[in-house]
Amino acid sequence: MLVMNRFFMASALVVLVLSVAAMAQDRETCSNASLHGSFGLRATGNTTTGGALIVLGRFTFDGQGNLTAKLYTRTPTATNVVDTYTGSYSVDSDCIVTDFWRSDTTGVQTTHVSVLVNNGKGYYVLNTTDGAPNIISGEGTRQ
Repeated sequence: MLVMNRFFMASALVVLVLSVAAMAQDRETCSNASLHGSFGLRATGNTTTGGALIVLGRFTFDGQGNLTAKLYTRTPTATNVVDTYTGSYSVDSDCIVTDFWRSDTTGVQTTHVSVLVNNGKGYYVLNTTDGAPNIISGEGTRQ
């Protein structure tokens, strides 16, 4: 009986080790190359004075830390704004993205934090610009 208990204990230990190893292999490690291609963006938010806004557009990421975008914004004053952006991004090993976009029209720069999802086929984004007049979050999906 003692031999059988040892066998079961050893078997359980092997199963546990293999399970932990499999989970470690499943964990995705990201880099700038994880974010590449074109993504459609839909974001919503509010200005700090309380008006709602929506942003739609397309981002292109080159996999090396550079981005371009064309965004359409419907503002609380019922005006439509179309602008293009250039910027840079960095993806850490935990798939967290930090980026900077600069408006080609106004020169205003904004900062954001995102997380890659679905093996880099999408991302969730949050505007983190200090002192920004709006609070915006959204989702990008690979085109």
